[in-house]
Amino acid sequence: MRYWSVVCAITAVACMAQSPTKVNLGDQGVNPDFSAMSHTRPMTVGTVLPATCQTGELFFNSGATAGQNLYACTATNTWTLESGGSTNGSAIKTALSITDSGSANAYTGCDANSTVPTDGLLIVLKPAHDNTGASTYNHCAAGAKPVQTAYGAAMLAGSIRADGGASPSGVLLRYSSAANGGNGAWQNLTPGQVQLPPQTASNFSQFPRADGNGLTQWASPTNPGDGRRTSLVECNGRSWDLVNTALLGALFSFGSGAGGVTGSASTGSGTQLPGCTLTTGAASGNNVYYNLTGDDKIFKTGRNLHFDVTVALSATTSTRNWIGLTGAAAATIVGSATPPVSGFLGFRYDTGAGDSAWQCVVASTAATVVGSSVSPSTNQVHLKFIADDTNNAVHFYIDGTEVCTATSITNYPPATFLSFALTETTLTNATRALTMAYQWIQGDK
Repeated sequence: MRYWSVVCAITAVACMAQSPTKVNLGDQGVNPDFSAMSHTRPMTVGTVLPATCQTGELFFNSGATAGQNLYACTATNTWTLESGGSTNGSAIKTALSITDSGSANAYTGCDANSTVPTDGLLIVLKPAHDNTGASTYNHCAAGAKPVQTAYGAAMLAGSIRADGGASPSGVLLRYSSAANGGNGAWQNLTPGQVQLPPQTASNFSQFPRADGNGLTQWASPTNPGDGRRTSLVECNGRSWDLVNTALLGALFSFGSGAGGVTGSASTGSGTQLPGCTLTTGAASGNNVYYNLTGDDKIFKTGRNLHFDVTVALSATTSTRNWIGLTGAAAATIVGSATPPVSGFLGFRYDTGAGDSAWQCVVASTAATVVGSSVSPSTNQVHLKFIADDTNNAVHFYIDGTEVCTATSITNYPPATFLSFALTETTLTNATRALTMAYQWIQGDK
């Protein structure tokens, strides 16, 4: 009897120790079977991936698209999508459509799954801004990384175009952790091949740009080796090329007062060529001008000079304009209605001097100024002159019609070197602007 009492006492204690029934799986000695349980929840659930994790942890993202909810911690503090779509359990590689919420040159965005950038991740970014230089993209607050070309170069201005209803745009970015010296970067894979529209008077001889536009800005004094000189400058209205000193930026200058250079898709009415617009400051006497700097006097009189330009004025009142070839610096001629004694061939329109029409000018130590009877307007105008040195004549043309036919060549500049200048001076306390579409000059040997 005593033996059985002890057994019962021990049994009773054991039974009491297991109540209530809670199983410690970490110490369980048998294989647990959950198949008969009415409810199991083996992982953490939430809508945002935890900032930290240990290898082997699982997380269920309840805010993600169905089938793309399960994440595994594949390395310390690194979550990887383990299911969904066509990824078959591997890290997501399909392109994500991202709407940019950042600023120009600092793009940012995130998808509904808060996808972590991994090698090969593709992003179709819908930019909210054009880029104006080197740019970055910050995906899901993972940190801003440079946006580079496939060759590791920084983005040039205009390479990323803003997405808009009338002009949809997208940039295909691929993440590479090895790029940027191992610090990671997004590689811009757009576009593969730029296509340009059929050639017109506005896009002749264009070079394709990464943004799909053509580049026609071109400034090139050439010498074929026999003494001839040719210079062609074109502008297709791209403001970036106007400030780039490697392109047209070196050709534009400003005198007194504030001023600026902008691109102009078109000027005036009717069919117009894109151009470069120079704007003066808003005080009387402020000026801007366009001419080559440095060793620029490459056109010599006595060689049948041919000057051809298309320009447009912003206003026909309170303005002074010199357009042609000059022996003086542009900074000198903007301040006076009198041609420089060092020589000038071309056109003048100066309301301060009483001009009501374009004036044809042939000048050296003295000047011959003849009215053309063609009044300026704010539309583009084609100005041209040809110096016929063999027959001692200068022929002036406006929009294809010869004007100033009685122009004397008595004051023709001597055998000297001239440079070209297009100038704008405001004669009132308001801005004035001059737009140039192109300018072409040639001199015989």
